[in-house]
Amino acid sequence: MYLSSHVHVPEKLIEEEGLPPDHVNAARRKQAPAWWMSWEFYLIVLLAVGLRLYRIDTAQYMTDHNTFYQMAHDAVAHGLWPISGNRSSTGPLIPPLFIYIMMLPAAITADPVAGNILIALCNSAAVILTYLFVRRYYGRLAGTISALLYATAVNVIIFSRDIWQPDLLPLLSVLLLFLLFRGVVQRKPYWFAPAVLLLAAMYQLHSTAVYLAIPFLVALVLAFKTIRWRELPLTVLGLLLLFAPYLYLERRRHYQDIVDLFRVATKPPVFSKDALLMYDTWIHSFVRNQFYSVMPSHQSADTHLIPSNAHSILLNTPLQLIAQLSQPESLLMSVLLVGAWLMAAVLILWPFGSAQKQPGLMGWWKNLWHSPQRHGLLLLLVWQGTVLLLLRHSSNVYIYIHYLIYLLPGPFILIGLLLARIIQWVRHLRISWQWPLRSGFYVLVGLIVLVQTAGSAGWLIDHARGNFDNTYAFPQYFDLATMQRIVHQSDQLAQQHQLSRVYINIHGDDVPSVTYLAQFAHTPISVTDAAQCLTIPDVASGPVVYVTDPNRPDIDALLKRYTTITSVDTIQHPGGAPLKMYVLSAKPESQPALHLSEGLQLLSQQADVVSAGDGNPHTLVTRWKIQNSTVPEPRKSYNYRFQVPENLGLMARDFRNTYGANSAPSCSLSRNWSGDELIPLVAFNGPEPQHLSMEIEKFVTTPQHYDHGALKMVTFDVVNGPHISLQTADGTGTIPFSVTDQT
Repeated sequence: MYLSSHVHVPEKLIEEEGLPPDHVNAARRKQAPAWWMSWEFYLIVLLAVGLRLYRIDTAQYMTDHNTFYQMAHDAVAHGLWPISGNRSSTGPLIPPLFIYIMMLPAAITADPVAGNILIALCNSAAVILTYLFVRRYYGRLAGTISALLYATAVNVIIFSRDIWQPDLLPLLSVLLLFLLFRGVVQRKPYWFAPAVLLLAAMYQLHSTAVYLAIPFLVALVLAFKTIRWRELPLTVLGLLLLFAPYLYLERRRHYQDIVDLFRVATKPPVFSKDALLMYDTWIHSFVRNQFYSVMPSHQSADTHLIPSNAHSILLNTPLQLIAQLSQPESLLMSVLLVGAWLMAAVLILWPFGSAQKQPGLMGWWKNLWHSPQRHGLLLLLVWQGTVLLLLRHSSNVYIYIHYLIYLLPGPFILIGLLLARIIQWVRHLRISWQWPLRSGFYVLVGLIVLVQTAGSAGWLIDHARGNFDNTYAFPQYFDLATMQRIVHQSDQLAQQHQLSRVYINIHGDDVPSVTYLAQFAHTPISVTDAAQCLTIPDVASGPVVYVTDPNRPDIDALLKRYTTITSVDTIQHPGGAPLKMYVLSAKPESQPALHLSEGLQLLSQQADVVSAGDGNPHTLVTRWKIQNSTVPEPRKSYNYRFQVPENLGLMARDFRNTYGANSAPSCSLSRNWSGDELIPLVAFNGPEPQHLSMEIEKFVTTPQHYDHGALKMVTFDVVNGPHISLQTADGTGTIPFSVTDQT
């Protein structure tokens, strides 16, 4: 039945006479103002847009986000047409639809903030459509409550601002609801084809959207009479067009990704309650990383759900008076959500106030079959009930919260229906304290929205101010504004001092992001991975700007040893230590000890062992000079791999991972100039060796291409070109070193 508090149509008449929904809606519209004339609509828009666009430049911007926008920009600017998205967390390549969507803002500007804005506006539209959907089918009060709760939920807002394909699912979920209700509740045709295409689009955004096929199949059974046969060929044609790039890719790859997908799906299943924990997270008014509690590991925590620290404005300003209600409010929301599920189930199975036309089980079935209102509730409940299927999943798959984005805004719709139903029930009580009781429920709803709004605004301000720990998850958190500051400040410093180059040495996960942004700077910029190596200019280059990772004191020690360095400024990194910015000049070098093929020279056959102290591992340092220049190209890197003995006790710079037996430092350069000095960093445990031998490989990494004539098609993957073993003039490929401790 409709849970509208503004429709004076007896429920018995709706059930017994089969009053069409259009009549109910017409009755409602006579008593309620149009949605664009309702005051709450503008409050909902203000909260939805304001919270999602506030400091949108501080939204997360890491490897995936950058790759999406860079591939979109490369398609527009360089004609590199994407035929895949990124790889899913289970391994297979996914279709490229999201990158095509990102091409819209990329065609206007190369600045990724435009992609953030598009995502935020789409999620704001999802809030507005939630209001319109619930208001249309369940009344103004239910629509208002649902939309306000959805607009202000902090964990929802976090997944409404960055360039990530699952973030678009809520908008498409609401559109799908409109289509399914058109067929099931309104009994109107021409919903089937767009619903199928919408499902296909949602699957391309994230594979968990496949669970939406279940409510779609329920709608198919309930509204099969509304389907027109002419829709079928149009549906097939639309699906072929939608999947054409991906099908072309899979044909070239011998359907490897589809095979991998089935391989993951057929893994032995396990049962866990993780999905329910994540589902409950959506309605909390504070940030809690449920995955961190499921897998208590520093590297497992979701990089989106980073809570504020002790400096939060929710703890140190008058907002704490509201924030202290977040725990009981979240508990209340959990109780309301369970109650909403139960209410929906009861109204489907046993609607109060209805009368069966025939007694017994058969009468109950006919009554259910001929009740579009109960069918609508059934669709909502089946949609949300698919979370139970995730309780049993493949043993090698962890459940992340973004797997459940396809369920939004469902929890808020159900809670909105429950609260509106309770208020409606109280309104019809024949008691003297009916008005105070009803007012109390309105105050309760307002208080919930107030607590959620304070929690969301507080988290957003905390993240803009840096009131959090950016190493809470792995890799360390970077936002777009910080990435842009790294490039802008170093470029600005170079222009002020009329310096010709900038070198940025940063954590490897952030190299692609800085490299993409660096191409738009006025000063040429070279970016290297701080975990693997560093590059410094030759003497002839003169002074340059140099930016270093704040967590690498050994890099600073090496720069002081091999260059003349002056600390100039820092680059703020919210939530962590600032990056260091220097102006440095190279010291005079000795004549090269060896000349290798491919333009690489060895400056000295003496390897230094350096320690930065404070428990940091020892670093083995060798010095090389590159004679050939390279230029930056989209997603292209120039690599040198330095193979060292396996028994050296190699370890990665990042304490969370260790190299395997066959691993070796791989210096990846976005570009370099002739004369640049290359210093690979080999971190090791155990006693230092007295002698060392090393083998060097050179190769280039480029985007994977599947060209067809003049059409250049690329995938998310990058591939290595031929590995060239570098040798001395006499054909020797193994270089001996003596080792000296410089600590």
